[in-house]
Amino acid sequence: MISRLNFLLAVSILTLLGFYLAGRFLFLKALLSLAPGLAPYFTAAYGLAALMLTVLVLAKTVIRLAPLSSAAPFRQAGLHTLLAQAALYAGHGLVVLAVYAVLVAQDAGPVSWSWLLAIMLYAAGIAGAINDWRKRAPQAQ
Repeated sequence: MISRLNFLLAVSILTLLGFYLAGRFLFLKALLSLAPGLAPYFTAAYGLAALMLTVLVLAKTVIRLAPLSSAAPFRQAGLHTLLAQAALYAGHGLVVLAVYAVLVAQDAGPVSWSWLLAIMLYAAGIAGAINDWRKRAPQAQ
């Protein structure tokens, strides 16, 4: 149960980080060059759209992985499960560190590296978790 919640939290944070990076470095740069006066309004609308699409991605993820999270007994978790969960937990820790650096310490230097490392850890952990669940799921007969 905790591993599935950890997985869904990682999917949602990874989706939000993707929208944040796309919005900040693609959308906002182009918008500021075209219409700097309308930037706050479009930024707010982009934020709402990103949250709505994140909920949509989570719903699709839960629906697509419903057969994997059935109540049937799984085989014993192995090293791959632990590595995937460790990658997700490390990604959570780096996101907390990056948010702390931005909000409290007002430091923007190493934040980009922690964001990128968190994204890589989330991607590896999500891929590992899906692969592990598919291997351990009971086979249909």
